[in-house]
Amino acid sequence: MDVNQLIALWNHAECKVVDVRRTTIGASESVYRYRVPSSLFLISVRGEAEAHVGREVHRMQRVTVLHAGKGAVLDLVAGSAGLDYYSVYYKVVIGAAIPSELAASLEEDRPQDRSYSFAPDNPAALHRIAGEMFRAWGKGSH
Repeated sequence: MDVNQLIALWNHAECKVVDVRRTTIGASESVYRYRVPSSLFLISVRGEAEAHVGREVHRMQRVTVLHAGKGAVLDLVAGSAGLDYYSVYYKVVIGAAIPSELAASLEEDRPQDRSYSFAPDNPAALHRIAGEMFRAWGKGSH
């Protein structure tokens, strides 16, 4: 599925946040064999870690965004400074008006289940937004 198809697909999608958490892993601690219950954006905000999603390895440093699909198995191994991160769990619902060729691509490629990571262009803004989401979620504003 190319980027234009992904954009078109997301134009037909609705996202529902199902949980927002903040977690700290101590220096050299690990999380092993965590089965991701719904699609997940993990946003690191301090420290570093190596993240394994299935057979893929992602390096997390400072502010990094990691995506894992529902059912993926996640292993996190924190570095010497530990790791602080936000987890934003979400569910995607594709609208009924999706064109048939996009629907076929969605079923075949399952882009919502892919894992990937990236360093955001504006990490300070993402850190602030993730913190605001976490605080609002804790107050029951969802």
